[in-house]
Formats: sequence, structure tokens, C-alpha cells
Amino acid sequence: RGEYELALRLLYRAVLLRLDRSGLLSYDPARTNWENLRELQSPGPDVEGAMETLTRAVDGCVYGGVPASRQVWARARERAETLWRAEEAP
Repeated sequence: RGEYELALRLLYRAVLLRLDRSGLLSYDPARTNWENLRELQSPGPDVEGAMETLTRAVDGCVYGGVPASRQVWARARERAETLWRAEEAP
């Protein structure tokens, strides 16, 4: 339906909850996006980079006036896949 900003918000929340479930981040709804990034227990630079890119996209669209688009959503979804694969890391 073209509701890309809402989709980004929901994707980001899903990422946070999955990272919490995997033990890489303790979910706290009161924490800012950037605080979440700092709290991430990253198993490697790919995960850190994916989380930073996702955080920038979400913040830009939700708070910074950047238009949320299909392209922004697609890139954010790719970053989410990288983060979700982190669950499989030893």
C-alpha cells in the first residue's frame, strides 16, 4: 500500500525483538535508536554495519524528513536479513 515509513518502523522493531531473543541486544522500548546501536553485542563488523545502516534509514525517514520509498525499504530489509542471520553465529 506504499506505507513505507510504517513498514520501516515495524521492521526495526522486529529486528530489535529478534536481536533480543538471540541475546545480542536487550530490548528496551525506552531506548533511542542510537542507544540500541551502542548496546548491540555484535558478533562482527557486518552486523555492526548493518545495524548502523538500518538505524540511519529509520531515523532519516521517521525523524529527519527523508521520504520513505520502496528503495529505502528494500535496502533496510537487506540489512535486517544480515542482522537476523547473526542469530546463527556461534
